[in-house]
Amino acid sequence: MNVFAALALALAFLAEGAVLPGVAPSNSSATKGETFTLTQVRNQKFRGHDASIAFMKAHLKYAPALPSQLSNAIKVNSQLKAKFVAITKSSMPDLACRPSLVRPHVLLTSRGRRWANGVGPGGTIARRRLRIHDTGADRDAGAVDTVKLGHGIVRLANVTCAVVVGSWTFSTDTYGPSVRGQWIYKPQRSTTSKLRVGESWQVRYADGASASGIVYQDTVRVGATSVSRQVVQAAVQVSDDIAADVFSSGILGMANNGINTVRPNPARTYFDNVKDKLAKPLFTADLHRQRVGSYNFGYIDAKAHTGGIQYAKIDRHSPFWKVAVSGFQVGSRAGKYQNFGFKAIVDTGTSLLLLPQNVVDEYYDAVDGAGMDRKQGMMVFPCKARAPDFVFGIGGYRGVVPGDFMKYANVNSTHCFGGIQTSGNIGFSVFGDILIKAQFVVFDQGNMQVGFANKNAA
Repeated sequence: MNVFAALALALAFLAEGAVLPGVAPSNSSATKGETFTLTQVRNQKFRGHDASIAFMKAHLKYAPALPSQLSNAIKVNSQLKAKFVAITKSSMPDLACRPSLVRPHVLLTSRGRRWANGVGPGGTIARRRLRIHDTGADRDAGAVDTVKLGHGIVRLANVTCAVVVGSWTFSTDTYGPSVRGQWIYKPQRSTTSKLRVGESWQVRYADGASASGIVYQDTVRVGATSVSRQVVQAAVQVSDDIAADVFSSGILGMANNGINTVRPNPARTYFDNVKDKLAKPLFTADLHRQRVGSYNFGYIDAKAHTGGIQYAKIDRHSPFWKVAVSGFQVGSRAGKYQNFGFKAIVDTGTSLLLLPQNVVDEYYDAVDGAGMDRKQGMMVFPCKARAPDFVFGIGGYRGVVPGDFMKYANVNSTHCFGGIQTSGNIGFSVFGDILIKAQFVVFDQGNMQVGFANKNAA
C-alpha cells in the first residue's frame, strides 16, 4: 500500500453537534446495554493490490527475517529490491495494524513552543469538509465510523485491528510542517480535554516509521457509547513517511492492552473501557469482497451468517487475537480434511492469508500451473486456472474460503499472485482479509474468544 494500512475502518472524530453518518441502531433483542452498527462506504481511490509490497510488509510486521525465497528474489529482482528499500527506508507503513518496537523515550511537549509555520497548541488550521474513507489493508472499501472526541475533528483509522492498542492522532501539538492536510485533534478547543502531565508515548515500526508525543484524556464517543476520560495520544513528532499520507490522521486500536506504549502508565483501549456498557462485550466483523460490509458492537446479527458460530479461546499470553486451528482441507467437497494444528492471529490489517509452508504447498498442488515465481518470491498461478476452496477447521467447524478469493492481484496478463502465501519465520499464521471477508467473525472480549461462522460470501 502507498498509505496508512489499517484494518478496514477509518474513524472520524466529530465535533459536538455534528451529524453522525454511518451509525445505525441494531436489531438486537438485548434489553440492557448499548448496541450500534458501523457501515462501510466504498473507497474510490483503490487502484488494486501490490502483492509484493503487501507480502513484504506482512513479514516486516511480524517476522524476525523474511522468507528465504523472498530474500533471494530481492537480490535478483531490481524492481523488487527498490520496493523493499522504499518500504524499509522511506515508505509509508502498515501503520494502524502494526506492532511497535518499544524504545525508551523522554517526554515530548510543544507547550510554550511555536512551530515554524505558526501552528502550535493555540493555532488553528482550516480544514476541508469531513470525508470518511477506509484505510483497510486491501483498500477496496471504506468504513464510516462515527467517533466524537471533545470538540475537535480528525480522521482516525482502525477499530478492530488485532495488533494495536490505544489511540493516537495528529493534533495541534504536531510539528507544523508534518501536518499536510490531515484532520487534527484540537485539545485546547475541548472543555473536556486534560493534559496528563509527565506521560508520553512512542512507537517505532519495523520499517523505520515512527511517531511520538504527549498524552491527553478526553471524552470519546462511538455510536451510543462514551468514555469520559479516555486516553488520547497526541503526536508531537511523526516521521516523514507518516506525514506524507494525508488520508488518515491516526489510529484507534482494539488489541489487548499488553502492547500499549504510554509511559509511565499504560493506557486501556476504548473498547476495553466501554465493553461493560454494551449489551454484550463484543464486536463483529462482517466484511465482504468488492462490496461494503459492517461492524456491529454489542450484539450478533443472526442474519449475517449461516449455521452456528464456532468459538475458539484466544491465547491469554498474546496481545493478539490468537487462536488454535485444528486442521485444514483443500477443496470444500472433494478434498480430504487433514488434522494439522497451528496457531493463527486474526488481523484485519493484513490482506493476505499467511499459512505454514506445508499447508501452502498442499494448496497449490491442487492448482494447475501454480508455482513459485523466483523473481517475486511468491506463489503464483495462471489467472484462468480454477483455484479450489480453502477450508480451516476448529474442532468440528469447517470454515470455507472460496477459491475465487485466491486471485489476489495480477503478476502480468496471464498469471496471478495467490492469496495464500507462506507465514515463513513469523511463528504463527495470519488470518488476513482474504479469510475474514469469507467469514462472519466475532471478537468476544468478554469471554476471551473469537468466533467464526460461514456466510454467503460470493
